[in-house]
Amino acid sequence: MVQEIDDYQKDRDFLDSIVYDPSEDKVIGVTGDDCHVLLYVDDKPVVLLIPIDIFHETWNNWIRGKRIMCETWGHYCGVMGYTWIEDGEIVEDSEITIFHNGEEVKPTVIKVSEFSKTHDFEHG
Repeated sequence: MVQEIDDYQKDRDFLDSIVYDPSEDKVIGVTGDDCHVLLYVDDKPVVLLIPIDIFHETWNNWIRGKRIMCETWGHYCGVMGYTWIEDGEIVEDSEITIFHNGEEVKPTVIKVSEFSKTHDFEHG
């Protein structure tokens, strides 16, 4: 039981370290009801499997936040709006492969079921 808890905490710590900015999406595929979004964590590839409805909800939240910042400051601004994974799990047996640095690799794959409802926006 202790090992399971340690593994869970390790996975949770990793999920908590992921900063997701929808404006930097690199959608590499769509299968079934999931958008596959590639990002990098410490220069290592990670693929987020995001249900399409959550993908759209997250984008809509980001757009609302961006609008508020632009209207508040009265100009276009280099706003960055990050969100975090609230609920998700690492998919251990994924068959997904990508090319990274000229080699075919198996990225860390995360099935996301919820992002934070608000984004952390910074005026830039």
